[in-house]
Amino acid sequence: MADLTQLFPGIQQPEPIIPHTTQRSDLSPTPIPGYAPVPQPAFTWITVAKTVTESRTSNTTPANDAELFFPVKANSRYTIRAFLFFGGNDSGGSATAGGYKYTFSVPSVTYIRNNWYNAHGNSVWRYQCDDGSDSTHVPADNNNSANTREAIYIHWLYTVGSTAGIVYLQWSQNNSSATPMKLWAGAYIDYMEIT
Repeated sequence: MADLTQLFPGIQQPEPIIPHTTQRSDLSPTPIPGYAPVPQPAFTWITVAKTVTESRTSNTTPANDAELFFPVKANSRYTIRAFLFFGGNDSGGSATAGGYKYTFSVPSVTYIRNNWYNAHGNSVWRYQCDDGSDSTHVPADNNNSANTREAIYIHWLYTVGSTAGIVYLQWSQNNSSATPMKLWAGAYIDYMEIT
């Protein structure tokens, strides 16, 4: 660089330019006082599936399913979804004269909100929404029809009370019949702890 003080008397020579390489740390945002990012939990669905078709005959008292159950922690919250398919014959068709009924057994309840959608017969749909602070608000339904097959989709939010335990799907015939009612393999429950 030329000496500018010789060309222009009285001018001050500028400082030399020093090359600068920007580092990654220079690009970091300025922290906001009092703020820290909140780490998010890794939510994971867990599936329990019915691998064997099960029959119930001449019994109207809902009992625990052999495969569809899962554990819950005390004072925790879960979101739960399920698919159930009831039918009487080997193609999953007629529900038989006994019909079916189902419910869920829970260890303790702070709060439950549920809704379910039900397809029965050919394409007749019905649904229900419910919520409350005791076990009477678990998803539950029944059907008497001798000519009905039922696909039931359930989604519910369950806040467990102070007692941990096991959530069981319970089911039976709705009216006693010697012709068996079946819950078909392929039914499943997904559950996920969200607190």
